[in-house]
Amino acid sequence: MQLNNSLHPLHLSLSLTPQQLHSNTLHVIEGLKQIALCPEPIGRVLNRTELAPGLVLEQTTVPIGLLLVIFESRPDVLPQVAALAIRSGNGLLLKGGKEAIHSIKMLHKIIVDAIFEVSKGKVGRETIALVESREVRYTQHHTTRTLY
Repeated sequence: MQLNNSLHPLHLSLSLTPQQLHSNTLHVIEGLKQIALCPEPIGRVLNRTELAPGLVLEQTTVPIGLLLVIFESRPDVLPQVAALAIRSGNGLLLKGGKEAIHSIKMLHKIIVDAIFEVSKGKVGRETIALVESREVRYTQHHTTRTLY
């Protein structure tokens, strides 16, 4: 999109030259390797106190459960956030900008398929989900309703 002989800022942020794509890919891969090398975050004992003989109180790290991450039209955020969520034992809901929805959907599919395959089905594809609209749905006793 040309405006007054300059590219629109949104177009610039979504455009990638082959060199930028290569550089960004290497950067993401390096970040993912660093996350993989981190010590196990789940089940670490942070504090242990014996309150009485045979009665021990422990403070242990556990997953939060489910993370919701809203990001603009920056598809490169998706693999990084997904890696952090999986590494920390959390599920993930992702809401990206509509301007990059096609890239986001493709990256999501690649990531959930890879996680499913590498975990031999132990980590389901639904562990990382995309929020694609502003409509809110919930399931209660197998009934889906739409909230307004």
